[in-house]
Amino acid sequence: MDRQTSGGTGRTMPMVLGTSLENSGWVSASQGLGSYGGDGDPVDTRTLMRACLPLPGNEALYSLTQAGDYSMRVDLRAGDEAVFAQYDSFRIDSAAEYYRLHLEGYHGTAGDSMSYHSGSVFSARDRDPNNLLISCAVSYRGAWWYRNCHYANLNGLYGSTVDHQGVSWYYWKGFEFSVPFTEMKLRPRNFRSPAEGG
Repeated sequence: MDRQTSGGTGRTMPMVLGTSLENSGWVSASQGLGSYGGDGDPVDTRTLMRACLPLPGNEALYSLTQAGDYSMRVDLRAGDEAVFAQYDSFRIDSAAEYYRLHLEGYHGTAGDSMSYHSGSVFSARDRDPNNLLISCAVSYRGAWWYRNCHYANLNGLYGSTVDHQGVSWYYWKGFEFSVPFTEMKLRPRNFRSPAEGG
């Protein structure tokens, strides 16, 4: 995944997402975040300082995951506590399919809060393809793969402990705790670290 976790070599693209799409629109989520979101919303500078990297959009993730098989690792930290969730398979569909998420094969120490979202379409405050009475993207202040509504909300409102709006991973800290550090990282499924003979 990276140079420090799971025998990574830095050959993969890290996605540092936590809170970076809070209250963003569909175009920003599709194209990624640079200095301004494509839908005219200025990107929160706090977010870019936390992320340290430009963030790939869903269109880039779609292209990447269509080009090969990928696994995903989510790292979560709060103070001295650190946990992870590894998914053996990660991909998203095209914009025509609303960037539907596909995940399989959880293992890790964080608890499986993400498999619930597998099969969900991506929702943003200005475009929510779900036919729900209340928009999860609006209610929970993020742009995410909501499904009536969430067990993981890594693009929630940073620092919020109100009404499940924060950056949450339910099976680790519940809904009323906002996780201060999150990373989502991808690498090819067939990757083997040098220690594993790769």
